[in-house]
Amino acid sequence: MTWTPSALALVAANLLPLYLVIAGQWTLGQVILLFWLENVIIGVLNIIKMLTNVHGGIGAIPLRLFMSVFFTVHYGGFTVGHGFIVLTLFLQQDLPGRVELDTETLAFMTEQLELLFWPGVVLFVSHLISLITNYYAGGEYRRTSIGELMSKPYGRVVILHVTIIIGGMIAMALGQPLPALILLIVLKTVVDLAAHRREHREQPDVDG
Repeated sequence: MTWTPSALALVAANLLPLYLVIAGQWTLGQVILLFWLENVIIGVLNIIKMLTNVHGGIGAIPLRLFMSVFFTVHYGGFTVGHGFIVLTLFLQQDLPGRVELDTETLAFMTEQLELLFWPGVVLFVSHLISLITNYYAGGEYRRTSIGELMSKPYGRVVILHVTIIIGGMIAMALGQPLPALILLIVLKTVVDLAAHRREHREQPDVDG
């Protein structure tokens, strides 16, 4: 099994929340919220992939622009919905039954996101390394179609976060014991690494 720079970065990025949990600085809620934030990072970088994709040549530019906007709206809605689930289940916040969030909830979310700043930066750098080494240096931008980019994040995100939510609910039911939180992060890392390797396995260059 080959350890690429992006795979090593992925594992390293997951070591920080593991440390914070072991050090007693983070609860289950912060861990799950960080993994939700990773959804946002994946989505933003995927939009960059879509906009810089060259598959189909110049004639595909209007399609790339349209699909990028569509992905932003669709994936954005998916991510917001997932965020509500995280807040309701794991951060025990009573969200208002309307689209607008009240001041108390917004203040709470801001506080939590501040706690996630540096771990979030580390996760972003991890995915940025993957973008540079796999998508650009590895030539994926030439051989991946815009349609594939539109759907790729969903498979990885859905499988990964169903695993996280189920594992998180088990940890919460057990009273958030330290071994359960550690196991959750280790399980997430293993599933994420497997998805990463499957996503970036070598493919023939369609333009070559």
